[in-house]
Amino acid sequence: MCCAQTGSGKTAAFLLPIINRLLQQQDTLTPAMTVPATPEALILAPTRELAIQIGKEANMYANGSMIKTQVVYGGTAIFSQKSRLMKGCNIMVATTGRLKQFITEKIVDVSKVKYFILDEADRMLDMGFMPDVQTIENRVSGMFSATFASDIQVAAKNFLGDYIYIVIGVVGGACTDVKQEILQVEKAEKRNTILEILGKTAKNEKVLVFCASKKGADFLASYLSGRNHSCTSIHGDRLQSQREMALLEFTTGKRQVLVATAVAARGLDIPKVAMVINYDLPNEIDECRQDVPDFLDGRASNGYGGGFEEGGFSSVDVRKGSAPAAAEADDDDW
Repeated sequence: MCCAQTGSGKTAAFLLPIINRLLQQQDTLTPAMTVPATPEALILAPTRELAIQIGKEANMYANGSMIKTQVVYGGTAIFSQKSRLMKGCNIMVATTGRLKQFITEKIVDVSKVKYFILDEADRMLDMGFMPDVQTIENRVSGMFSATFASDIQVAAKNFLGDYIYIVIGVVGGACTDVKQEILQVEKAEKRNTILEILGKTAKNEKVLVFCASKKGADFLASYLSGRNHSCTSIHGDRLQSQREMALLEFTTGKRQVLVATAVAARGLDIPKVAMVINYDLPNEIDECRQDVPDFLDGRASNGYGGGFEEGGFSSVDVRKGSAPAAAEADDDDW
């Protein structure tokens, strides 16, 4: 179990050792045209976009070798993914729903998995196919995340067994490289406030806005677009092609503002984001600790956190200057 601050290189920390081990075992790797696909390494991610991102990194690290990486996720045609699996699959990056479907339909067999990784693991333990994985003997399992609450650590013991807990920095600590502020505004003034903030932002600076709900994300994106802000949205109800297009347009700078739900954008690496606004404060503090540092990563001087609604007020977290004190680590007794 590895817990480290967002942006510290957790993806490389599990991909590079896996690829190194597989290169040492080239003579025993599963050949192409194998049905069902029997990957040696299985990496699970909570969202399609994060799975795609991990797959790209794996292909980059293994470039020029015989190691094949395939990504499987929902929202796209099954046939095309099955065709890619036929070309060879040593490392499989998957979302839970599509993987469970492929296991049920015997398109994928996880019995030969030697290396099993849960990325953003604090959101990944409640999965229906975990018994399939737990029957695999002699596997190396890893869980990676920026936060691990005590209840997650207890649940992880059943999955990892006798595990080593590695902590880099302070668990759940606020990122000291990012200045954050709190703005308190009337509930009815939230939209005007975000318009004022965007009005003071240079047009070439990317702004990521988090909303608590999918409908809220769509509504705010439509509202901002109607006020001449180049804006798009990403959440679980949008088609996969729409999500990929929205992410591409924001990453390349075609759209200045991306309105997202926290779940949809979890763990994504989007370069050169100047500001993160939590339009709605997260229900859990761990989400706030992850999301702002996740995208700013010390590259900006301002982080705007959005507000929760209570008693007609919206308390908007816009911290500037020193970051708040970190929460105590939920470490194992040993």
